[in-house]
Amino acid sequence: MHFQIDTSDAPWHPFWPFTWKEAQDAGLDFFSAINAGLGKEKGEAVTINPLKYVQTYMDSSATYTAAVPSVSVTPSEPISATTASSYVPPASGSGTSVSTETASTTSTPPPENTSQAPVLNVDFNVNDTYYVGENTDFTVLLKDQYGKPFVNGFIGEMIISSTNGNFTSNSSIVNFLQFESGAKFKTGMKDLHEGKDKIKVIVNGQTYYSKQLQIADRVYI
Repeated sequence: MHFQIDTSDAPWHPFWPFTWKEAQDAGLDFFSAINAGLGKEKGEAVTINPLKYVQTYMDSSATYTAAVPSVSVTPSEPISATTASSYVPPASGSGTSVSTETASTTSTPPPENTSQAPVLNVDFNVNDTYYVGENTDFTVLLKDQYGKPFVNGFIGEMIISSTNGNFTSNSSIVNFLQFESGAKFKTGMKDLHEGKDKIKVIVNGQTYYSKQLQIADRVYI
């Protein structure tokens, strides 16, 4: 289970403290960057310690006060101790996102028409028909809600598989560092069996499907 509380100062939600490019610039792969604590200060600046939060609000009469590092995170300013101490948890089931601001907090409102933070979607370049023993390439594409390449990365691993069991992906478990420029990952199929199928991708706890494809055994006369 992953338990994370972001503040409203986080530039996107859920907040992740480094991008794929930042890891590359530091000469680290995805897991090495995690082990090295890349971006740890950013994470501490825009998140609330969930264990302290739970321990505090087990007693509903207690007041939560967090020690907040003086670290700035572009494009937002760091949270203050005053803001953190005024945190009020949302009502259960309300669907309200966690925020450290109250009605009395004075801050400059964001400009109108501000673009939303990129949201990960998965698309595919897939043929309508594949033939046993012939080229079986397909491409997984990461895109944001505007159809542009999603370059912010994803947490953990992506699982690529068949929906109906008519093939096995050549690369069944991949991470973001394996994606080429433009957020593309090209692979193929093996162990093909005739029938209709779809490519299934699981990433960040979400499942995505390609269009339906046909696997056939070409007949030569």
